[in-house]
Amino acid sequence: MSWFKSRLWLIPAGMSVLALGAGYALVHYRFEIPLDASGTLWLFSGDPATARGLLSTIVSGMMTMTSLVVSLTILVLAQAARQLGPRLIYNFIGDPAIQAALGLFVATILYCLFILRSINEDLGAQGVPRFAVTLASLLTIACLFALLAYISKLAHSIVSDTAVREVGDNLDAAIDECPCRSDHADDKIDVDEESREHATRRCIGMEQSGYVQFIDYDALVKTAGRQDIVLIIHTEPGAFLLQKGDTVEVRSKAPVDKRVERDIRDGFVIGPARNPEQDLQYSVRQLVEIALRALSPSVNDPYTATAVINRLSASLEKAGARELSTKYYRDRAGRLRVVASNGGYAPVVETAFTQIRAAAEGMPAVLMVLAERIQDLLHSAELPEQREALLEQLQAIRWTIAQINEPEDRRKLEAIVAGPMETS
Repeated sequence: MSWFKSRLWLIPAGMSVLALGAGYALVHYRFEIPLDASGTLWLFSGDPATARGLLSTIVSGMMTMTSLVVSLTILVLAQAARQLGPRLIYNFIGDPAIQAALGLFVATILYCLFILRSINEDLGAQGVPRFAVTLASLLTIACLFALLAYISKLAHSIVSDTAVREVGDNLDAAIDECPCRSDHADDKIDVDEESREHATRRCIGMEQSGYVQFIDYDALVKTAGRQDIVLIIHTEPGAFLLQKGDTVEVRSKAPVDKRVERDIRDGFVIGPARNPEQDLQYSVRQLVEIALRALSPSVNDPYTATAVINRLSASLEKAGARELSTKYYRDRAGRLRVVASNGGYAPVVETAFTQIRAAAEGMPAVLMVLAERIQDLLHSAELPEQREALLEQLQAIRWTIAQINEPEDRRKLEAIVAGPMETS
């Protein structure tokens, strides 16, 4: 899915095909026009020369408009790359609204060119495809309104709050894909005991290098159930793999053949870059990058960093109720089939707050917000490992208090940090 979203040309190509198909239908399948409708305002009623002139003007204007839009897009992307980070460009070009606007411009140009070449002045007034020319005018009007919406979208895209919200939504979507934490026995199962009948063990690699973009756990469960094997996955979405390695441990009653190994590899999508589909760390790193650029001396924008901290905290609160460490997948008969090992809650907290805290040294306003959000997260933390990860961040903030010159700021920050540290 992420591959399709990041391709700027897919929606424009589809809209262009539809436009050409509509043009072909309107030109080659004539519609009977009542005599009293040929002179209405909404239907084109000119001769072939007028139709060709109108379509030529539309094509010329639309090409100019499209060139303007492309120029504006390049400028905005360059500005966004400097201000927010180059990795956020994928979020912009993957926006369906952006792709649809560009698709409308390109489709209108191709449609008008097709209709223009089909009009022959020797056919006379009755040979003019009036519905087709009328549709060209309507598409032009639609493009004008689409241009206004596109410019508004461009203006909002370089606002840091918009970028923080969109990346945060991607992070929440990835969190929602994680199973809810429960108190079932799966939290304490003995994998070796449940797979004791599968004495044959072999580790396989993916035979290609790159980032793990997606793991199809359902497909792996079906493969494992069909072959009566147990799969222990030693990687997670977002990890970088080499061609050879112990990516998946296969436990079986008898040695598996190459076909089964191929089916297992088909459950993994390996690509040249990370994506937010299952990778929590990807979106977290994007938000952290926005905050680090905002805290750089050249920008010095603590308000954007504060917005990032608040957004990360909201997502971490949701993540606290999800199972982020080991996941167990069973078949319909209840047999253990796939064991997936992920980093858990602590690495996500470390990625979210460590670099921001280090960049905010000497900025008490940012450190206060960071300490307050960590204190809020401690109130909702239910597991000991969650509290431990959050308390480590508070302890690190305490170590940076000495670098703050203003005594009142030090006092306020010490009061925020001391509360949960003492009660723990």
